[in-house]
Amino acid sequence: MKLKTKKKPKEAVTAKSKKSRWPLVNRDISWLSFNDRVLQEANNKQNPLLERLKFLGIVSSNRDEFYRVRVASIKRLIRLGRWGSDLLGEDPVTLLEKIQTIAISQQEQFDASWKNIRNDLRRAGISFVNEHELNADQARFVKKYFVEQVLTHLTPILLDHVEQFPELNDRSIYFMVVMSRTKQKDRYVLLEIPTATVPRFVVLPKGNKTILFLDDVIRFCLDDLFFQFSYDSISAYTVKLTRDAELDIEHDVTKTIVKKVAEGLKKRSKGQPTRLVYDESLPTEALNYLVRKMRLSGQSQVIPGGRYHNFIDFIKFPEIGRPDLQYKAQQFINHPALPERTSVFKVVRHNDLLL
Repeated sequence: MKLKTKKKPKEAVTAKSKKSRWPLVNRDISWLSFNDRVLQEANNKQNPLLERLKFLGIVSSNRDEFYRVRVASIKRLIRLGRWGSDLLGEDPVTLLEKIQTIAISQQEQFDASWKNIRNDLRRAGISFVNEHELNADQARFVKKYFVEQVLTHLTPILLDHVEQFPELNDRSIYFMVVMSRTKQKDRYVLLEIPTATVPRFVVLPKGNKTILFLDDVIRFCLDDLFFQFSYDSISAYTVKLTRDAELDIEHDVTKTIVKKVAEGLKKRSKGQPTRLVYDESLPTEALNYLVRKMRLSGQSQVIPGGRYHNFIDFIKFPEIGRPDLQYKAQQFINHPALPERTSVFKVVRHNDLLL
């Protein structure tokens, strides 16, 4: 004898299970959570100190790419209007506002992590100093270093003498130099920090455990660079612009795919701005001037930050201090199927090769 059981409506069960078991999280909000997890490794004291610095560099690099690609895509959807909302599944303007809130919070956490790591490094005998903390011997060394290694790589642009505001390069960092004089309007100068040609970190002599940012080398020598101008005070504040880096490939049958990709890559460097990060101590008037001259829309992310940007450079931080402050370098391992002077092509003709 079979007992009949009353079945629940199939649709009701499905709807309930979907609601409880499969909550939907926006992919971009989820990605920000992932980068927050990377930041946790920078705070993990079980990791060697110099490796924690590298994790800060990874967080910085990840965040740049997020704004160059994901935020850029959201801004494109905004320009599509209602169709963009349908494609995304939610209002892209609201999503951008959520990203802005989370990004500012994570920037604050990042700055706090950098401060904690700096303090831990000081206790381990490695000190970061700025331009105000140099002793007489260090000051002489920095002046000499500036003249011999840095000066020829600097190209200041006086902004009140340009008809069109210069295009800031993606992934570069700049100084917004403010020259002030009593009862006169401030004058602004834009100056790219030449991290592509000069090391970002300067190891000061005698002990080799005192580090100065290239940024602070330039700050220390501002008077040597702008001595021909009249001012009562001069200060430099770091700014950084991120651009839309989506790769657009033209549908032109007369061009080869190589040429299309090459042209698309050139356009990436001049994409629309997606984020401006600035030193939060930058005077409000100077910040407003930047935003206005760069024609940043309300959809652009203007985010306050600390004194230094482009922490990706920490991935190449000099190897100084005790050996236990970083992981041991990975040793090369020879593949058993590839002894010296063996053609890899001969090997793969007979067997697959996993490296």
